[in-house]
Amino acid sequence: MKWRKAPGKPGIIALAVALSACVAYLIAARLFRPPKLPYHASFLADNASEWTAYGGSWQLQNGTMVNLSDERGAKLITGSSSW
Repeated sequence: MKWRKAPGKPGIIALAVALSACVAYLIAARLFRPPKLPYHASFLADNASEWTAYGGSWQLQNGTMVNLSDERGAKLITGSSSW
């Protein structure tokens, strides 16, 4: 059996498929957008809650994060796990 569309009318199925594909693309583009780099953190708000310290003694001073220890390899890390 061959499918035929009515003369002068757009194929409603083709239109629905095209619209669904566009919506799926827009959703995927929004959900799987890569993070913006370089990452910039503002410590002026005295908020370092998103940061994880591995060693060292970290303190906010005048909007800057400072390591007050001499511990070798100390680091302060943040960011997306997908980086």
